[in-house]
Amino acid sequence: MNKIMKKTALLFLATNVFAGSVIATAPVGAQAANQAVQGSIYGNVKAEVNALFVGKDPKNDIRAGLDQTPVNDAIADVALLEDPIQQAELRLILDKAISQLTTKIQSTLTIDSALKGATGITGKLESQTVFIAEVYNATGTRIAMTTGMASADDTYKVALNRVNRYDADGSWLNMGAVTLEKGMKVKIYVNLLNSKGQRFTAADLTQDVIGIPYEEAEAAVLGLFVDSNPTKMVATTASKASVTEAQMKVAILQASPEKDTLQGYLNKAETLVGARDAFQGITLSDDHQAATFALDNTEQAKYTYKFTLNNNAMTTTSTVSGNTKNVVSPSTLAVGDTVAIWAQVENVSYLIADLRVTAVPTPEELARQLVDELFIDNNPANHVKPTTNQTDLNKAQAQVNLIIDYTTRTSIQKDLDKAKSEFNVIAPITINPVTTNTTEVTGTGEPNAGVVVRNGAVVLGIGTMDANGQYSVSIAQQSVGTTLTVYVTKPLSGKAIVASITVTKGADITLGVNDYKLGEAIITGVYGKNIPRVRLWVNGIAVTQATLNADGTFTMEKATNYVKSLTDKVEIVAVDSKFVEITRVPVKITGSIVKDYALTANGYQVDATNIEGTYGKDIAKVSLWVNGKSVAEATTNPDGTYQVKDIAKFVTSKKDDVEIVGVDVQNVEVKRIKVAVTSSPLENWIKADAYKFGAQTLTGTIGKNISKVRLWVNGKAIQEATINGDGSYIFENAKKGILKDTDVVEVVGVDASYIEIGRAQVTVEPILLDLTLTANTYVLGDATLTGTYGKDIKYVRLFVNGEVAKQADLNSITGTYTCTDILKKITSSADKLEIVALSANFKEIKRIPVIMN
Repeated sequence: MNKIMKKTALLFLATNVFAGSVIATAPVGAQAANQAVQGSIYGNVKAEVNALFVGKDPKNDIRAGLDQTPVNDAIADVALLEDPIQQAELRLILDKAISQLTTKIQSTLTIDSALKGATGITGKLESQTVFIAEVYNATGTRIAMTTGMASADDTYKVALNRVNRYDADGSWLNMGAVTLEKGMKVKIYVNLLNSKGQRFTAADLTQDVIGIPYEEAEAAVLGLFVDSNPTKMVATTASKASVTEAQMKVAILQASPEKDTLQGYLNKAETLVGARDAFQGITLSDDHQAATFALDNTEQAKYTYKFTLNNNAMTTTSTVSGNTKNVVSPSTLAVGDTVAIWAQVENVSYLIADLRVTAVPTPEELARQLVDELFIDNNPANHVKPTTNQTDLNKAQAQVNLIIDYTTRTSIQKDLDKAKSEFNVIAPITINPVTTNTTEVTGTGEPNAGVVVRNGAVVLGIGTMDANGQYSVSIAQQSVGTTLTVYVTKPLSGKAIVASITVTKGADITLGVNDYKLGEAIITGVYGKNIPRVRLWVNGIAVTQATLNADGTFTMEKATNYVKSLTDKVEIVAVDSKFVEITRVPVKITGSIVKDYALTANGYQVDATNIEGTYGKDIAKVSLWVNGKSVAEATTNPDGTYQVKDIAKFVTSKKDDVEIVGVDVQNVEVKRIKVAVTSSPLENWIKADAYKFGAQTLTGTIGKNISKVRLWVNGKAIQEATINGDGSYIFENAKKGILKDTDVVEVVGVDASYIEIGRAQVTVEPILLDLTLTANTYVLGDATLTGTYGKDIKYVRLFVNGEVAKQADLNSITGTYTCTDILKKITSSADKLEIVALSANFKEIKRIPVIMN
């Protein structure tokens, strides 16, 4: 909806609200009325902005499932407000929604491994998010671009079979297919609008395309097994992730027996890894006479296990506690026995783990074990493990206390005291110098400890020491003289240490850039005195260096050679004398380049095969829309023409709303036009079934263009038919209008404007009467004469010498008649005998002679 239409809709809504309210004292004058309407518009737009948040309250986070569409609508509506204060208020709220939506999109965007030979890109992204996918060749030149939308399950899949393709100069080439090759890069990025309606890149991710020859896939699969032997158990390094990675490499191979073999090995590895990972450990009872195998109860149900004692199957019992299934051996184990758990795949057993039964340790042995386990590699000569906690220390101390022998207890206690001492010691903090330019506070301290940087009570940043005791915490730049405090807390022990540092004046690395209007020759800005070089970056690549002026300003010449689109990512980057980056700032691009969005469409006649037309060079795709839905994409030609082919199945009536829509390279609609649709003469036909005179109804069928059917008899319209959804029609009482079988009967079809477009004559079939009449040979002197008659004959009479002599008796069942007592009527062989058939009204309808012997 364009701005004028949008504003009109808001004004209409606001006017209705205003007019429908009960107002005790109406404002006087047009200005007051306009203020009331504007107030209602503001209320509507504010409600729209608030609806982006949970509970429609902007104090909360954005609501679940929020995507760009309602945010963009709200941005557009805020721009229509005339009061700048109201705009500023709502844009602050929009900034929060956009920031949270950006974070949500950034946290979900991933790209699955891009493989050589692939014809698509897949990954994860927040549901309903519109994204742009690009492919770059080995030299970094963009060669393909298309768009897509993440599906409801937070995944995306974009096919590369029909995308915008570009030549080496970056100019649009055509629409076609791209197959990924090793050395290429794929990029997915998401553009959003800020609260002022300006586009920015909210998230982007790039990945190299990797090649997968058969040998690489084979190595990945075999590497899952011990000694790379697929007849053995999976290696300890095999994981679900490595199985998945190997599967991706196998999947891209061409179909072959070798691929099938690798797939079989993969299936086996997947089962063995799953069965192994569901296993949690073997423990012995306190008396070492029973073993318990712990399994993840949910996962173990997917696999088949075997439990053995000295390599023989053993009977077990099991219980479930929480999500752990405990499988218990018989309580008859002896020292030297070996219990084991095996995974079974295709009737072959693979050892997961075993345990040799040992004697119950003495208090001294158990104490030694517990104390040793406090140290790295279970060796008291090393430092305490980072995972050692107070519970471990307490458990070890309790066991040491049980040792009776003084010498042994003293020796073990010495190692335990060492562990306690290290556990309670925290390494000192060092803080590297912090200046007004610093955005990362760095230094050293306790390995794996938590780090918090504060300015007084305000937390500036949070981080964690690495395993070597190095830390780096991101903060906002601070003013000179500010005191920063670094708090470090040792994990597990909770010991803490604090250090402070004062912010000093940093080098002058100020960097600013003016907005750049697309098409202008230069980009300008300011730089600090400690910046020796300033460079222009476009879409992640350094393209030119600025001229630095003595007054602290810089100029980038020939900007139009590098910045060609509003969607370009343009940055100014300051570097030192060795070209190491100091700082960078984004460039806001304004204005627009005049685009060729011309679009035409030839008229279309229903039942034709194609729609054709022309399109401008800045239109990337052309598609056909029918009744508000996109149904087909056009084939575009280098000469600026297009064809939408095989569309008869989409456009079936001239009543259909047919449009041609053009979009740009960002898949944004730039032009929409109506297509003039005319009826197909092939659909003007009308047919009538033969009408049997005297029947109640008359039926037939019609083409799609006929709206009404009328019955004409002898040149006059007398009835209108009922038309059915299947294209048939019926006159329910045709008998009333067709009075004679000689009437001239026609059916006439008209269109929605009552214009005749089809006429057909109806064949009227007369009623066929059964007037069969026969007479058997009469022998002079017989008392009777017989014969047969048809069912539509009502009376049969005997005529002698032209006079009625006798009326016959009729047998309607057999269709025969008999004339009786006729001896006195027939006196000579010269008499003329006739049988006459009569109607119900005693009208003669048939007469035949009788042969007499």
